[in-house]
Amino acid sequence: MPNLTTTVQCFSDGAWDNATGRGGMGWIIQNQEGATLLQGSSHRCYVASAMVAEALAMKEAISSATNAGFTDLLCLTDCKSLTDLITVNSSVTAIQGILHDVDVMSRYLNSISFSFIPRIKNKAADRLAKAGLVVASLNSVML
Repeated sequence: MPNLTTTVQCFSDGAWDNATGRGGMGWIIQNQEGATLLQGSSHRCYVASAMVAEALAMKEAISSATNAGFTDLLCLTDCKSLTDLITVNSSVTAIQGILHDVDVMSRYLNSISFSFIPRIKNKAADRLAKAGLVVASLNSVML
């Protein structure tokens, strides 16, 4: 059972460019009052699908939260299929390794839960993911 006084909200989002295979990941960690505690974005040059980008973004959010010492997490994403995969303990081959990593990290937490949120409530993480995608594109142009 999550401790509502110490639970942080981990918003995550992935962006993916089908033409290039590049992905951007963004995440924001907020307290219960909505104050941003941490945020970040990253990119990868080779991402297999939008689902993989979403899963990588969630993994980065969880990793960042645990590295910062948070032990009660509510993971929020606008990717319903990812939330469904996690909550019913299912898997898709393309993200099986990522979900395994999330499971291993979860074992060190007091509580973790996953929830779908509408895209409109995930705009800040979406902006960070798209910024990561832009960086990936710029890096490839400079090479």
